[in-house]
Amino acid sequence: MKKIVLLLGMLMTSLIAQDVPQETFKRFQDQVVIVTGASKGIGKGIAKLFASEGAKLVVVGRDEKALEQLAGELSKTEVLSVRADVSSSADIERVVQETLARYGRIDVLCHNAGIYPQAR
Repeated sequence: MKKIVLLLGMLMTSLIAQDVPQETFKRFQDQVVIVTGASKGIGKGIAKLFASEGAKLVVVGRDEKALEQLAGELSKTEVLSVRADVSSSADIERVVQETLARYGRIDVLCHNAGIYPQAR
């Protein structure tokens, strides 16, 4: 499993690093995409890929500073940063409500964040 995750991360990193014009692929043009766990790692890579595909992003994570930094890196993309913990149903509801208030719809949910109760 670790090898698969590592391989996926390496693949996404190499795709992001390529000098491919952002206008080349726009399969998610103007679609509203929520990415949980977007403050670092694979979630951050996923958010960058959706941005390169033209999506309007809602990046969700527990590290507000990292989310703001990511939004700054994606300055050519419309981004809503929401600090939330996906293990909290109230936080999940707030993410949905803030997304609907801003964009009026949700087209894609990429639920990358994991919950591991024993880690608390």
